[in-house]
Amino acid sequence: MSTVETTGTSHQDGGLPGLLGGLIWGVVGLILTLAAWAGLGAYHASTAPNNPEQYVDQQLEAQIQLVDNALSSAQFGSEPMVEAVLWVFYAGHGVPIQFDLGDRTESIQFLEYWATIPSATETMYLAVPAVALGLCGLILARRAGVSNPVEGAMGGAFVVIGYGGLFCLSLAFATVESADGLVSVGPAMSDAVLRGLGYPIIAGGIGGALAGLGES
Repeated sequence: MSTVETTGTSHQDGGLPGLLGGLIWGVVGLILTLAAWAGLGAYHASTAPNNPEQYVDQQLEAQIQLVDNALSSAQFGSEPMVEAVLWVFYAGHGVPIQFDLGDRTESIQFLEYWATIPSATETMYLAVPAVALGLCGLILARRAGVSNPVEGAMGGAFVVIGYGGLFCLSLAFATVESADGLVSVGPAMSDAVLRGLGYPIIAGGIGGALAGLGES
């Protein structure tokens, strides 16, 4: 009897509590995503043609020109450096960047521009966080000692605490506004929240379910 109890306990001892595990492995998923994107971007930069703009269609070219005009004509208090980095991060999840120009609102999907490079596709970049979060969800669920796919999916989805939390908190720093308040640029909030929570819940849940499937 004591042998059975010891075995059952050892199965659980490696696990982290759900909230703490979700925070840690969510952050790990974020780090893996950024590292994979950096590698993918470096590969595409090395294999891209000398003039990738030739592959951009007229509509996308007009959107890029809109970006240049908006950023060059507006008087910002400082160069939007942090914001620009965050725009790239959100764009990698398929979140459009929205330009509120006072008299009208425009949006651009930077991912479409990256995908004009012959060796790149939108799917490649969109798949990176899904794979990273799926892996982290699988590890988290295994460490928690899940015993079936449903329990695993619930456990793996806890990566939303770290990944989704940072994703949504960063929105507070991702919008820049001109000194006169007439121009603001930042991620489309509804899309960002939807993807920031959806990615870790779905991908982490799938990874966790796979972990539970192996234990059932």
